[in-house]
Amino acid sequence: QEAQIQIRPSHFRYPSPEKPMIMVGAGAGVAPFYAFFQHRDKLVRGQGERPSSAALFFGCRCNDEDFLYRSELQDIFRRGNIRSGGEFWERIFVAYSRPGNGAKGEYVQDIMMREAKVITDAIADGAIVYICGSNQMGQGVLGVLASILKNGTSGATLKDLKDSGRLVQECWGEAPRGFLACRAELGVEGEVADDDEEPPKKKSRPSAFQGIPPPDEVKDLIQKRRSIFPKDYREGGTVPEAVIRELLEVARWAPSHGKMQPWRFTVFELRQIHDLIDATLKFYESRDEAFWREAWFGEFSGFPAFQEHVENQRRTKWGRCAYMISIGLRRQQPGDYKRMFPVEEEIASVACAVHNMHLLLTAHSNVGGYWSSWFEHFTSSPEGLSLLGLNQQKGDLWMGVFCVGEVLGNRDVRAYRKPIEDFASWYPDEPCPAEASNSSENGSKMSAESAKRLLENRRSILPADYTREWLPDSTIVELLVAARWAPSHGKLEPWRFKVYSQGNQWRLIDSTLDFYSKQGDDFWKTAWDGEYGGFAAFKKQMETARGAKWLKCSHMIAICLKRQRREEGKRQFPLHEELAAVACAVQNMHLMAASLRVGAYWSSWYDHFTESDEGVRMLGLEPEYGDKWLGMFCVGQPKKDLPKPHAVRKSVDEVSSWRKDSFP
Repeated sequence: QEAQIQIRPSHFRYPSPEKPMIMVGAGAGVAPFYAFFQHRDKLVRGQGERPSSAALFFGCRCNDEDFLYRSELQDIFRRGNIRSGGEFWERIFVAYSRPGNGAKGEYVQDIMMREAKVITDAIADGAIVYICGSNQMGQGVLGVLASILKNGTSGATLKDLKDSGRLVQECWGEAPRGFLACRAELGVEGEVADDDEEPPKKKSRPSAFQGIPPPDEVKDLIQKRRSIFPKDYREGGTVPEAVIRELLEVARWAPSHGKMQPWRFTVFELRQIHDLIDATLKFYESRDEAFWREAWFGEFSGFPAFQEHVENQRRTKWGRCAYMISIGLRRQQPGDYKRMFPVEEEIASVACAVHNMHLLLTAHSNVGGYWSSWFEHFTSSPEGLSLLGLNQQKGDLWMGVFCVGEVLGNRDVRAYRKPIEDFASWYPDEPCPAEASNSSENGSKMSAESAKRLLENRRSILPADYTREWLPDSTIVELLVAARWAPSHGKLEPWRFKVYSQGNQWRLIDSTLDFYSKQGDDFWKTAWDGEYGGFAAFKKQMETARGAKWLKCSHMIAICLKRQRREEGKRQFPLHEELAAVACAVQNMHLMAASLRVGAYWSSWYDHFTESDEGVRMLGLEPEYGDKWLGMFCVGQPKKDLPKPHAVRKSVDEVSSWRKDSFP
């Protein structure tokens, strides 16, 4: 006998603990959900962790014929590790289509309708819906789910679930008439296979660079981005609300390590801007004399002088803004992901999100943008953070406000940037190749629609998908030229780059191995949660990555931050502002690489090494002054016809809100 076997990658992933699961399957479609229950059982028994809450809707013919994994599931529940109530819940609902003994049969859709409240409550709590089984069943489940959502109280639609990555479907068999059209209309993602004599054709995906404008337009956009100060906005000017919504939309397509998406935005309209100013003044009014002697190097003798200063700014600066968007960072919490990412990486993600907004504004005529630190004592206080729904104790940050206003006339603002030889060099100590003219006078003006496509279609392309072909150094120079046009507070330009090219990646890898070879047993017990257990296992993994990933890169660029040096009587800008500037510089390189059809990826590299004095000094930096090594920017020639990497982002509503009411 012959059997047709198909192997396809699965879209199913076990969610984080705070995400409930709704699982719908029939027949063999229960298999991935049994795996989920096994994983839940392991989390509780082996690690004592809190699992995701779950409800399984399962359909089969009868209890003693094809209830797959019945005994295994019963064993799990019998141990009492998964139970209803407490901090989490579970429910299993089974539909028997041929129960026997004269009983009436029912299908999985029937029990879904009967238990609609379980589904709507779970979706309101952020549940992910998984569907697995035949295409015939899938069509019925989609229809029932749409009806439940329409009549429920969660306020969600199927499209909402799809857009936020919370509806995942894997089905097979002959698709019923109208099923594919139904899926397309509802926007449901996932694999659909037909059981024909021929294996299903692979679903075509857009190319990696589809939607990316040409290099001259991208270069022009990057080089013409400018910060327009609120004092230069038109008094009483307006900006369409649709423009703000576009900004929030492109912000969510910033790079985000580990799918953290830490950005959180609150939009203030003009009346609420005045409320924000009042709340700021209220905070400073309660500061004592000792505070005013230290704050801003004693610039203000006390609160009355500070209040006069802020009221003047209210009239000449902040009151001219059509909108202010507060820039918040929601810090990753233990258990959200397998590992805790450094806060520097979350700051970088938020900075790139704001930079996306700024670049899109550049393509809009008569609208200006400016990232203000706001008032640092207030933004770093518990009172300020709680105002935005953030929590200082959890490590959340308020990184300032993004001001938007109407600008009339010529908004070209002169800007000066260092030549690339001042901030970049080739390993070991070679000067940068000469750059071409940095003028964008002859560049093609990018439309707002093209800018939106650029920002939404940029993707990280992993080194494993590079071809080992070497790119000309002139390509790297173009990326570095783009980098220097990033925003920089106080003209610090803190970015520094060291380029490893044409085989010098070997030296970088060897230096990394040398660092880890000197670490003792205690180090390996805790590093990466003890994953390697010792240097030998780590070296084996590193040698595999050497050939499979890193040596496929044409160039690897060390991303560095040269910290502002302290000077007597001069303000030192917060570290997060310098981190943000470097992140925006890397985002410029990434966008430029995409326009050149070149693969690019920001790797953290190996964090113990990058955070060590030894690693930082290797790149010519001075750790005693706070200089940092922030990872490697990998660049390479991507494989031919590489499809666009899949990316899922939270909806705009999940990461932003509009402040419509007055402050208490």
